[in-house]
Amino acid sequence: MCDFCDNIKDVEYIRKHPSWERVTEIAQTGENTFGLWVECEDYYYSGIAMKINFCPICGANLAQEALLKKERANNPYYQKYGFDF
Repeated sequence: MCDFCDNIKDVEYIRKHPSWERVTEIAQTGENTFGLWVECEDYYYSGIAMKINFCPICGANLAQEALLKKERANNPYYQKYGFDF
């Protein structure tokens, strides 16, 4: 995973917290669906530009990475040591 796809946020969070620092970001629109969020000067035009399955930078499968991230969050060894046995 790269820095771009490591920072995936929920669409509702992005809509509630607009930011002028963010230009393009990956947003999770459902359980295993992702989109490319594009922030514009006018909030009306900001939104999901296209649905994506893979990171445009590193090519990681976003659904698999989200599942792996969820499993790591519940793994006490990963939380304590930073890796899985």
